[in-house]
Amino acid sequence: MGNLAALPQSQRDGDRYALNSDHFVWLVSNLCKGHGIQIEPSFLLRSFRPPHDREQLIDAIHACGLRAGLLRVGGEDLKYSLLPVIAFPRPIVSSDKATEIAPPSLVVIVTNDRFLYVEAGSNAPRFRMKRNFLEFFEPTVILGSRPADHEVTQSR
Repeated sequence: MGNLAALPQSQRDGDRYALNSDHFVWLVSNLCKGHGIQIEPSFLLRSFRPPHDREQLIDAIHACGLRAGLLRVGGEDLKYSLLPVIAFPRPIVSSDKATEIAPPSLVVIVTNDRFLYVEAGSNAPRFRMKRNFLEFFEPTVILGSRPADHEVTQSR
């Protein structure tokens, strides 16, 4: 794992939540699909212009009829009843000080000791141990739920 403190301020804050349009549409569409809601990509692109970021994801999820908000979790806090959630990866600083930021992921399955996630734009599932969640992902995820499912406090 790289040294996160070595990141410039702009990369520690805003850039890691920046999304390209394909990832934005993929995340919102697949989160909604997990709740049985089909969303037309053209609706999202018409309604939500770039630049896309974490706050705009929350707004788009609301526009699709779901409640949405930020939820702070650790790996052991992940529960099936919360899923799916959008998780943002931690930036990785390589030895040559280059910063790599993987696309955000949709966490879709949790077992006793592992979780399954899919990176935005991919169909390839990946597994990690729950205890390692915070090593790879930011502690704040985006939760989307049907209005009666959860009490979600939106914070920005």
